Formats: sequence, structure tokens, C-alpha cells
Amino acid sequence: GDEWIVKFRERNDPCWMGRMEYEYNLAAKECGIAIPEVRLLPSNTSDGYFASKRFDRNGQKRVHMLSLSGLLEVPHDLPLLDYVSFLQATGFISQSQKEVEKAFRLACFNVLSKNYDDHSKNFAFLYLEEEKRYVLSPAYDLTRTINQKAHEMSCNGEGLPSEKDLLEVAKKVGIPIAKAEKTLFSTKNIVEKRLGEWIKK
Repeated sequence: GDEWIVKFRERNDPCWMGRMEYEYNLAAKECGIAIPEVRLLPSNTSDGYFASKRFDRNGQKRVHMLSLSGLLEVPHDLPLLDYVSFLQATGFISQSQKEVEKAFRLACFNVLSKNYDDHSKNFAFLYLEEEKRYVLSPAYDLTRTINQKAHEMSCNGEGLPSEKDLLEVAKKVGIPIAKAEKTLFSTKNIVEKRLGEWIKK
């Protein structure tokens, strides 16, 4: 059968942590971001356990996956990278501007939803054997880390970036301003509508 990853709550975690990650994933999907199949499993002690289907498996076969941290050979626990680096690396490994635009959409989502745990192991690329190319993997670890106060990955050099910083990042990787603005504002509308209460927590 399929393999799933289930996140169980640690003792000090709020009872709604699993539900929040589930809601973040549904919001990301509505924004047009690829995510794995996700479920909220019932629990007697919390609002539910978050579960996601492994996307580095194709039946019994492993799909080659490379994290951003592995690609650039940087330790994920040091805040060394900027979203510009992530988008440039996406362009380099995929040789596709379409993949760069997908990465920008994810950058917008992370910044607008205050997903601060955006270190370099939380971004990855999958190798498509039949097409002999790398693509951005489905997004994962999309949630709020309550005790973090700024992004692990800076955006245009900022730990608490503005919308202007996101547009500067887009400009630096050759995304046309009109396209970048459209992505930013459509993402913003969905994030505010679906995740407004979670962002305030």
C-alpha cells in the first residue's frame, strides 16, 4: 500500500497544531501550489493528526529527491539562504522558467502565511525518470511555527519581508512584474480568506 507520514503532537504543542497544518495545506492547494495528498486523522486528545502521503515513492519504487540544502551543500540549520537563491537554484536544476514561477508562488505563500520554518531542507526537487529532468517537489511542512518570530530564509535580505520584497525577488529572477503581481495578490486573497485566524495565533 501507500506510505504516509503522520505527525503526532508533542506534549507542549497546542491541541490544534494538526488541524492548522491541514488548513495550511488546503489553502496552498487553492493557491495553485502542488501538495501531497493530505488527511486530518481523528484523535481523542487533539483536533486531529496531520497526515501526508509520501511523494518520494512511486509504488514500491523510490523517486530521487534532492533537497535545496543538499543541492547547494549548505547546512539547513543556519539561516544562510535567501528566496532569491531558492528561485535561482530552481531555475538552474530544472532549466525551466515555469518551475521558477512555481517556486515564486510558494515564496509568496510562505511569506504571507507566516510560515517561518522555511529552511533549506523544507524545499526539494524530484527527478522525473521518464522525462530526464528535475521539477520542484510538492510543498511540505506548510504551517505556522508559533515560537518563531522571523523567516529562516530571508526574502530580499529581510527576515520579516514586505510584499515589495517579494516583487524584488521576482524581478531578480526575471519574472515579469505583471505576472508577479498577479501571483502575489491572488495568493494574498486566498491566504487572508482561509488562514486569517491562524496567522494571528
